[in-house]
Amino acid sequence: MTAEQALARITAGSAVDGRIVGGTVTVARHMGPVTTAYAPAASPGGTEAQAIAQVAQPDPLADDGADIVVRGYRQSVAKAQQIKKAATGSQEVILAQDIAAFPDQNLAEALQRIPGVAITRDSGEGRQISLRGLGADFTRTQLNGMEVLTNTSSGLDSRSSVSRSRAFDYSIFASELFNKVVVEKSYAAQQDEGGIGGTVGLHTAKPFDYDGLTVVASARGQANQYTKTVTPRLVGLISDRWGDFGVLASVAYSTAETVEFGYRNWNWSQINFGAANVGPAVSAADRALLVGATGAARVWNSRAQTYATFFNKRERLGVTTALQYHPDDRTDVSLDLLYGRLNNDRRSG
Repeated sequence: MTAEQALARITAGSAVDGRIVGGTVTVARHMGPVTTAYAPAASPGGTEAQAIAQVAQPDPLADDGADIVVRGYRQSVAKAQQIKKAATGSQEVILAQDIAAFPDQNLAEALQRIPGVAITRDSGEGRQISLRGLGADFTRTQLNGMEVLTNTSSGLDSRSSVSRSRAFDYSIFASELFNKVVVEKSYAAQQDEGGIGGTVGLHTAKPFDYDGLTVVASARGQANQYTKTVTPRLVGLISDRWGDFGVLASVAYSTAETVEFGYRNWNWSQINFGAANVGPAVSAADRALLVGATGAARVWNSRAQTYATFFNKRERLGVTTALQYHPDDRTDVSLDLLYGRLNNDRRSG
């Protein structure tokens, strides 16, 4: 049985028609009535084979002259693989389609899907990343080829440690502002020094990344059982080209409210136990250790303990603008503007 006969048997009596063109199987819905006829035919080996013929009414609305091109997640993966193959070192690439396919809150959470990347979280959101097991201070970050450094304070920081850190805070930017992120895990001669763990290259969208006028808008909301309010997440992009010149602008705005429940203690010191301080449920052996302990053998204990509740409200705004002049393949002049703001109101109760 040939492939055409097998396809005809599968679709016989159904509402679809199948064709094999150039090794590709195409299945289309049949609009008219289908009449199926079966006739035994002799195969070259002398045995009987089943031949199937379909007689269908022609579809007046059918148009075989137009090509339908479907672009989806598979094309994005294939393009990222091509970039990795062309690279001389070890690197990982995620594109805009990959970033948009997952509900990541910020850029750090989008990067955590890359092998070899680990992130630290603050109030439930990703904040900093580390490469190849090294700390966040050893990761160098570039924005459109330029060195950048941004920090924010959080409940995890103390004694102004944020001003002494070399770690890039990825929670400032929304993931929708970037169309490509390249993580380089190895070294090359063309790279600048400074990234012992690796280098992360952030690339914003350009007008010539799109064909003509392009408008993209997205609106989402989220809520949880503790805040009971719906917080918005809005994204918009507009891009257009006029000959060799193009302009692009994008905006991402979001708010989020979270509640954390925990336990904290402080003021640890060594305690001198007397006989009156040990309860009757303590065994005689443990009682002897507690009452008779001196020096370094004394027990450490916190003098204050309490349950804690933290209320967090984040407001994130990101704006990008790109002016690009691209007359030919050898000339590309662009002006990129990026603005990011993150307000984090954290209160304890």
